[in-house]
Amino acid sequence: MKGIQEILGDTKPKSVAKIDKAFAKGGCEQYKDAFMSEVLKPSARDFQNNKCIVTDNFICYYGLYAGLGSMLRVIPLEKIVNLYRSNVTITDKGLEYSYDYFNLALELDNNERVFVAQTSKNAKTMDAYNDIIAFIRGRISIMGGGASC
Repeated sequence: MKGIQEILGDTKPKSVAKIDKAFAKGGCEQYKDAFMSEVLKPSARDFQNNKCIVTDNFICYYGLYAGLGSMLRVIPLEKIVNLYRSNVTITDKGLEYSYDYFNLALELDNNERVFVAQTSKNAKTMDAYNDIIAFIRGRISIMGGGASC
Protein backbone atom coordinates (compact mmCIF):
# COMPACT_ATOMS: atom_id res chain seq x y z
CA MET A 1 0.00 0.00 0.00
CA LYS A 2 1.20 3.50 -0.82
CA GLY A 3 2.24 5.78 2.01
CA ILE A 4 0.40 9.05 2.62
CA GLN A 5 3.27 11.13 1.22
CA GLU A 6 3.19 9.23 -2.06
CA ILE A 7 -0.60 9.54 -2.25
CA LEU A 8 -0.59 13.27 -1.52
CA GLY A 9 2.27 13.81 -3.97
CA ASP A 10 0.27 12.33 -6.87
CA THR A 11 -0.63 15.13 -9.29
CA LYS A 12 -2.96 13.20 -11.58
CA PRO A 13 -6.31 15.03 -11.92
CA LYS A 14 -8.28 12.08 -10.52
CA SER A 15 -5.95 11.87 -7.49
CA VAL A 16 -6.10 15.63 -6.89
CA ALA A 17 -9.92 15.42 -6.90
CA LYS A 18 -9.80 12.65 -4.25
CA ILE A 19 -7.39 14.69 -2.14
CA ASP A 20 -9.62 17.78 -2.37
CA LYS A 21 -12.64 15.68 -1.37
CA ALA A 22 -10.76 14.24 1.64
CA PHE A 23 -9.80 17.74 2.83
CA ALA A 24 -13.41 18.89 2.43
CA LYS A 25 -14.77 15.95 4.46
CA GLY A 26 -12.23 16.66 7.18
CA GLY A 27 -13.26 20.32 7.31
CA CYS A 28 -9.71 21.56 6.90
CA GLU A 29 -9.59 23.05 3.40
CA GLN A 30 -8.13 26.28 4.84
CA TYR A 31 -4.90 24.43 5.73
CA LYS A 32 -4.57 22.48 2.48
CA ASP A 33 -1.99 24.62 0.67
CA ALA A 34 0.25 25.13 3.70
CA PHE A 35 0.05 21.45 4.69
CA MET A 36 0.68 20.22 1.14
CA SER A 37 3.82 22.38 0.93
CA GLU A 38 5.16 20.65 4.06
CA VAL A 39 4.03 17.04 3.67
CA LEU A 40 6.66 16.11 1.08
CA LYS A 41 9.57 17.64 3.00
CA PRO A 42 12.10 15.26 4.59
CA SER A 43 11.27 16.76 8.00
CA ALA A 44 7.73 15.31 7.86
CA ARG A 45 7.38 12.12 9.85
CA ASP A 46 4.73 9.57 8.96
CA PHE A 47 3.49 7.33 11.75
CA GLN A 48 1.88 4.84 9.36
CA ASN A 49 0.70 2.36 11.98
CA ASN A 50 -1.21 5.15 13.72
CA LYS A 51 -2.38 6.81 10.50
CA CYS A 52 -0.97 10.24 11.23
CA ILE A 53 1.79 12.39 9.83
CA VAL A 54 3.48 15.31 11.59
CA THR A 55 5.01 18.10 9.52
CA ASP A 56 6.81 21.24 10.66
CA ASN A 57 3.53 22.98 11.54
CA PHE A 58 0.72 20.42 11.30
CA ILE A 59 -0.51 17.04 12.43
CA CYS A 60 -2.68 15.19 9.96
CA TYR A 61 -4.80 12.18 10.77
CA TYR A 62 -5.77 10.15 7.72
CA GLY A 63 -7.94 7.11 7.18
CA LEU A 64 -5.74 5.21 4.76
CA TYR A 65 -7.73 2.20 3.65
CA ALA A 66 -7.26 1.12 0.02
CA GLY A 67 -5.77 4.44 -1.04
CA LEU A 68 -6.99 7.70 0.37
CA GLY A 69 -9.74 7.12 2.93
CA SER A 70 -12.79 9.15 3.59
CA MET A 71 -11.09 12.20 5.10
CA LEU A 72 -7.99 14.02 6.22
CA ARG A 73 -8.03 15.94 9.48
CA VAL A 74 -5.28 18.57 9.52
CA ILE A 75 -4.62 20.47 12.75
CA PRO A 76 -2.01 23.22 13.17
CA LEU A 77 0.43 22.36 15.94
CA GLU A 78 0.10 25.91 17.29
CA LYS A 79 -3.52 25.14 18.24
CA ILE A 80 -2.58 22.18 20.47
CA VAL A 81 -2.44 23.03 24.17
CA ASN A 82 -2.24 19.46 25.49
CA LEU A 83 -1.86 15.94 24.12
CA TYR A 84 -1.99 12.53 25.76
CA ARG A 85 -2.90 8.89 25.22
CA SER A 86 -6.54 8.19 26.01
CA ASN A 87 -8.84 5.21 26.38
CA VAL A 88 -11.80 7.32 25.31
CA THR A 89 -13.06 6.73 21.79
CA ILE A 90 -15.75 8.31 19.67
CA THR A 91 -18.62 6.04 18.69
CA ASP A 92 -22.00 6.66 17.11
CA LYS A 93 -23.30 7.00 20.69
CA GLY A 94 -20.76 9.72 21.58
CA LEU A 95 -17.68 9.41 23.78
CA GLU A 96 -17.16 6.00 25.36
CA TYR A 97 -14.40 4.24 27.26
CA SER A 98 -12.62 1.64 25.17
CA TYR A 99 -11.14 -1.51 26.65
CA ASP A 100 -9.47 -2.44 23.36
CA TYR A 101 -8.09 0.76 21.83
CA PHE A 102 -6.03 3.86 22.53
CA ASN A 103 -6.46 7.23 20.88
CA LEU A 104 -4.18 10.21 20.79
CA ALA A 105 -6.18 12.99 22.44
CA LEU A 106 -5.43 16.54 21.33
CA GLU A 107 -6.82 19.44 23.34
CA LEU A 108 -7.00 22.56 21.19
CA ASP A 109 -6.95 26.25 22.07
CA ASN A 110 -10.68 26.55 21.30
CA ASN A 111 -11.51 23.95 24.03
CA GLU A 112 -12.11 21.26 21.41
CA ARG A 113 -10.82 17.77 22.11
CA VAL A 114 -9.91 15.68 19.09
CA PHE A 115 -9.23 11.95 19.19
CA VAL A 116 -6.92 10.67 16.45
CA ALA A 117 -4.57 7.80 15.67
CA GLN A 118 -6.62 4.96 17.14
CA THR A 119 -4.74 1.72 17.68
CA SER A 120 -5.15 -1.48 19.64
CA LYS A 121 -3.71 -1.84 23.12
CA ASN A 122 -0.49 -3.82 23.24
CA ALA A 123 3.11 -3.21 24.24
CA LYS A 124 4.24 -2.25 20.72
CA THR A 125 1.65 0.48 20.33
CA MET A 126 2.51 1.97 23.72
CA ASP A 127 6.00 2.78 22.45
CA ALA A 128 4.58 4.19 19.21
CA TYR A 129 2.32 6.58 21.12
CA ASN A 130 5.20 7.72 23.27
CA ASP A 131 7.17 8.41 20.06
CA ILE A 132 4.31 10.40 18.54
CA ILE A 133 3.78 12.45 21.69
CA ALA A 134 7.51 13.16 22.07
CA PHE A 135 7.83 14.11 18.40
CA ILE A 136 4.86 16.51 18.52
CA ARG A 137 6.08 18.05 21.77
CA GLY A 138 9.47 18.57 20.16
CA ARG A 139 7.90 20.34 17.19
CA ILE A 140 5.72 22.49 19.44
CA SER A 141 8.68 23.53 21.59
CA ILE A 142 10.63 24.52 18.46
CA MET A 143 7.66 26.72 17.50
CA GLY A 144 7.61 28.23 21.00
CA GLY A 145 4.05 27.12 21.76
CA GLY A 146 2.13 24.52 23.66
CA ALA A 147 0.62 25.68 26.93
CA SER A 148 0.89 22.38 28.78
CA CYS A 149 2.60 20.16 26.22
